[in-house]
Amino acid sequence: MIDRYKLYFRTFLITFWVAQCFGFVSEELLPPINALRSPVLFLCDMVILLLGIVTLRINRNKGDNRVVGSFAVIAVVSTLLVNREGFLMLFNGMRDFIGLLFILPILRYFFTCRKGGESYVRSFDRQLMVYLWLQAVCVTWQFIKYGAGDNVGGTMGEGASGVVSTCIYFVSFYLMTKRWDANKSYFHNLWNNFILVFLLYPSFLNETKISFIFLLCYFLLLMKLDRTAVRKFVVAIPALFAILAILFPIYLDVTDQDADRVLSEEFFDDYLFGGEDLDRMVEVALLVQDGTIEIDASDVWSVDIPRFTKILWLPQTLEDSKGGMIFGAGLGQFKGGQSVEMSRFAKDNQWALLGSRPWSFFVIVQLGLLGFIWYIATAVRILNYKRLSYAFAKNIKIYLTVILFLILFYNESLRTFQFCTILFYIAFFASFKFSDEDKMRSTDLSANLI
Repeated sequence: MIDRYKLYFRTFLITFWVAQCFGFVSEELLPPINALRSPVLFLCDMVILLLGIVTLRINRNKGDNRVVGSFAVIAVVSTLLVNREGFLMLFNGMRDFIGLLFILPILRYFFTCRKGGESYVRSFDRQLMVYLWLQAVCVTWQFIKYGAGDNVGGTMGEGASGVVSTCIYFVSFYLMTKRWDANKSYFHNLWNNFILVFLLYPSFLNETKISFIFLLCYFLLLMKLDRTAVRKFVVAIPALFAILAILFPIYLDVTDQDADRVLSEEFFDDYLFGGEDLDRMVEVALLVQDGTIEIDASDVWSVDIPRFTKILWLPQTLEDSKGGMIFGAGLGQFKGGQSVEMSRFAKDNQWALLGSRPWSFFVIVQLGLLGFIWYIATAVRILNYKRLSYAFAKNIKIYLTVILFLILFYNESLRTFQFCTILFYIAFFASFKFSDEDKMRSTDLSANLI
């Protein structure tokens, strides 16, 4: 007789690692299979969708059902009823939200299943340690071959540098809290677990400037949040800035950037809003979209509208959509062009939809402000500050809050179920209280991390 838990768990792990590593393998090790990327990732999405539906039925969790049900209503109204797009567009666009919709029910099943619980956590913690080592190997390989940049995306391959850097910090932080010994000093714990600090180094081999915020949070949130926390932070911040002062020149040297340029007001204006050349950038982007001028694939960055400008221009971008700011343009606006035809809205607004896309922009364009409100409610539910499972649970959730907030203005990491798996697993562990029969001791967990 088939063991249902083992079948689901092994299927989930295989799917996770295939999706997680296919980019690097197809780009660096087996280039001939790169043509299979789209069908392979589509198959992975379908497996997660199927597992999600099955575990939703098994768990019978009202909160999970409400999340999926409310999303379905908003998606159908926006895509089919208001914007009159087809069912294929709805289904294709829904794939970008599979992680948000179905990873939590899947994880809930593994945590609460009689055969899961403690053994599941030990197993997945080992997977996370493997994840850190794989990023170290793959990022180093890519950096040596290409230099710092979008090509340094770790196991996920080109374009995933931001996703990988975010996960590296959060995974290392989580594993560090699991090994933390409250009877030893702060620096003693860091020294004893130096390998986890060392495995942060891949984040300095690409141009993800957001890593410095994650680095600061990493060391601050390893301090206990009690009445003395403010005093500890005041004492620690100068030391942390001294460390950053040492690491920042190394980062600039590795990424071949000029300190005067990076620290200038002009740089931040250009990076966030496009600076004085924004009008020219938009003009060029429109000419490229209309086919009036052509650019080389390597010059696509030249028409990448800055993140904050995309958010500020949302009302103008959605003017031509039937849903406007309330309902958006419907799902599927960031897909299509291969097996599925692009929508009229996507064709007319390619200049705005291409390039770097903050999560808030990604959601509002498709589902409007209603979809954005749905996302905020879902994120609050995932954070769940009312349930804390162990000493560092609140620190974990504060770190996750910082990540989810920054993603709103930084990138679209949440559209990949691999990213959602890592973040939601750690968040779920920080909330889930095991029964007395299945309670885990921190020493037992620490012994099973490697």
